[in-house]
Amino acid sequence: MLNYDFTVLQYNEFECLTRDLLQAEFGSFIESFKDGRDNGIDLRFGRIKGSQAIVQVKRYTNWTDLKKHLEKEIPKVQKLDPNRYILSTSVGLTPGNKETIIQLFAPYIKCSEDILGRDDLNNLVGKHKEIEKQYYKLWLASTDVLNEIIHKDVVNWSGFELETIKRQISSYVQNDSFRKAYEILKEHRYVIISGIPGIGKTTLARMLSYQILADGYEEFICITDNLNDAAKLFQKGKKQIFYFDDFLGSNTFEIHEKGFDKKLTIFIDAVQNEKDKLFILTTREYILSEAKCRLEKFQSRNIEIAKCTVDIGSYTQYIRAKILYNHIADADLPEQYIEELLRDRKYLNLINNQYFNPRVIETYIDCKLWKKYPPSKFMQQFEEFFNKPTMVWQKAFENLDTKARYALLVLGTMGKSVYLENWHDAFEYFCRETRSDLGLTCDEFEWIRILKVLEDCFIRIEKSYGHTIIFHYNPSILGFIVSYLSDCPELQKLLIKNSCYTEQLCSIFRDSPISYFRNDAYVIINENLYQVVVDKFTDMMQGCPKSCRLSYCNGELYGQRGYDEILFFLKFSDSYPIINKRWNLLEKFIIPEEFTSQTTPFSYRAELLSKLNWDKIDADLNAIIDRMEDEPKSIAGHRDYLRMLESMNMTERLESKYLINRIEDDINYELENNIAEEPDINEISDLIDEIQEIVPSYRFLTDFSYCIEELRYRFGDPNDDYETDLDRDFYYSITDNDKRIDEMMTSLRFF
Repeated sequence: MLNYDFTVLQYNEFECLTRDLLQAEFGSFIESFKDGRDNGIDLRFGRIKGSQAIVQVKRYTNWTDLKKHLEKEIPKVQKLDPNRYILSTSVGLTPGNKETIIQLFAPYIKCSEDILGRDDLNNLVGKHKEIEKQYYKLWLASTDVLNEIIHKDVVNWSGFELETIKRQISSYVQNDSFRKAYEILKEHRYVIISGIPGIGKTTLARMLSYQILADGYEEFICITDNLNDAAKLFQKGKKQIFYFDDFLGSNTFEIHEKGFDKKLTIFIDAVQNEKDKLFILTTREYILSEAKCRLEKFQSRNIEIAKCTVDIGSYTQYIRAKILYNHIADADLPEQYIEELLRDRKYLNLINNQYFNPRVIETYIDCKLWKKYPPSKFMQQFEEFFNKPTMVWQKAFENLDTKARYALLVLGTMGKSVYLENWHDAFEYFCRETRSDLGLTCDEFEWIRILKVLEDCFIRIEKSYGHTIIFHYNPSILGFIVSYLSDCPELQKLLIKNSCYTEQLCSIFRDSPISYFRNDAYVIINENLYQVVVDKFTDMMQGCPKSCRLSYCNGELYGQRGYDEILFFLKFSDSYPIINKRWNLLEKFIIPEEFTSQTTPFSYRAELLSKLNWDKIDADLNAIIDRMEDEPKSIAGHRDYLRMLESMNMTERLESKYLINRIEDDINYELENNIAEEPDINEISDLIDEIQEIVPSYRFLTDFSYCIEELRYRFGDPNDDYETDLDRDFYYSITDNDKRIDEMMTSLRFF
């Protein structure tokens, strides 16, 4: 008979296992509802064989605790008054225990078969093998498997202690990287698990090794830093797993063994030539990139053919939620802290955070840092840990060589994506201008080496329309750069003073926390650097300004539009409101003719015009506005023009009937000629409402609401007020996923 320990499952997982087993056993669907606080969150409701039943799940380790909590449930069950009450528990029960439970819940428990203890659940799991396969934790953590493994010949078991494994199984969330790594291992007989810091490479390697030991391999050999020891323990005819964690160094590329690359490739060949040998290695991606540059054998042989990269992008929202849930469930947080996590679904702020990283959760929760803060500050500090990912990247960044570090910092000032050639130009300019201070040089060979070191850990490289585009590997990289620079005023000065593209002035640098770019990560410079910004801005304007900005349309790269004064000045005004007010920089250098040039979208021109102090500009403002008013515009353009007039208190222009009549004519034309689908109608309807709010004293002569309703009738069947099957399926899939996450997280109240 199976001997599974069900406490290895978190409460939510144990609930789901009970539901799945009973559905299979009764051949009947059991409904699941989000539980209310009043009835106890561990309740499940359903109809089994025509009768209304309650299935209650209790995950405890001993009879005493179980009995104490069951006594508290009696009034709740009496209030619900079910036809039948079924109890599922992880506790092993004696006949006497079951009789006590029957007496507690009479007359709702019909017989002892409605009480499922540990032995009963093991019996059902063995009976329903398809369900057993779904709950891999049970199998991995079973007493039989653990005992079988512990008695095998395991070398250096200190790095793989039984309790450590059991603890990791409890919190581990299996994802697609496990399957990929396992398939690579079967095909090549070795796998290199790589990825960014804190992503879970070592945990994946351990779970993979453990799975293989459970599958029948006889010996586990943990290599520290000497391949000679591994070669000595290599034994023909014996099923062996070799495991080498951080095989190229833990934080930086570090080899202590002469001829390491040659020995490693020979050892890999030896493993591949034997059907009973497997080799699992882990490393950080940037260290592997450096090793490829420096080790001769790595250059001549593609050892990465068996690489499995663990990528945070492959973590679905539900997997992220499970990772967070498992760590919280194991942490024994007080009730007040759990309630703060659940309040207003704050856990979604963590799950959906662009800087999500399991290492952050481990540090804050597993290392008990949360104990430093009262419940009221628990979530605020938790989110700050995510939003300032310094600890995840600090070591990795500091262990890069000097040139790679500065290249990454320069990239951080340029925006979220740039052409490779622009980054190269910016870094060359930086090296050239700082040569007397930093002594940096960068020839073509060095540049290629830097790219190889940074690729797939700090940066992503993609090809598009004949160009090579550089992205930060994930948003947390830029978050780290901002956090790192925030504490280094001298570095801020170096980067601002020695920038060559206009974007480098205001992509991440600000003079105050209040800006248009509230959701972006940015560095607030101190007042000592204001003059540096002024000098650089002046220098750029007196020369030939250059832009590295890439334009995107509907998520697709449109190209590089080149320097656009309106766009740059608008962003500069948002980034440096204090500096511009003090020095009137934009007013000194603005070219008024740019406002009537239709190469820049009207909305940007209108927004910048309203922000400038026109008393400081030698230009005829009314003439500029006249030309902008006469310019052909979309409905959105009219809205933006009216907003501009409103912000500049130009009441007379706002009340011009000529202007409103023209807007009315343009709306009529759009409604009659340019409506292709219903979303277009909704957009115009919203724009009309916005325009009406700006000029509420005026009423349109045309009844646009009637026209819009007529168009909506034309585009859709008036009797069909529900979504298409596709829309409905999408909606329910999203809703179901949200429901699963909510139910899982609210079950934390159980602990």
